[in-house]
Amino acid sequence: MNKARRAALAKVSIRISQLIESVTDYDGFTRFGKEQIETIRTDLENLKDEEQDAFDNLPEGLQENKQDDLDNCITALETADEILGDAVELSEEDFVLEEFLSGLEQAEEEVGNAQC
Repeated sequence: MNKARRAALAKVSIRISQLIESVTDYDGFTRFGKEQIETIRTDLENLKDEEQDAFDNLPEGLQENKQDDLDNCITALETADEILGDAVELSEEDFVLEEFLSGLEQAEEEVGNAQC
């Protein structure tokens, strides 16, 4: 992963952290949380695509050495996206603040794991 993608991942992590601090109830989640999560998910998808493209452009010898790193990175980004996807679909009846925040913390951790 190059510096630009690492910096972009760091920004995603910061945005998740800010979201954790700002959402205190379902109303706050619906007012700005859902939109932010969708933006973060788009950013994660773009980063995943960029990382795959960069890997595909490596010489074959380097690809063999980097395959595990790429797989771990992609898995972490997909896991974070899946967690955020589940969070954005919560209805008011299903929304439990502690569980929502715990999910965001897990997504933030997965983004950190994607530093390949």
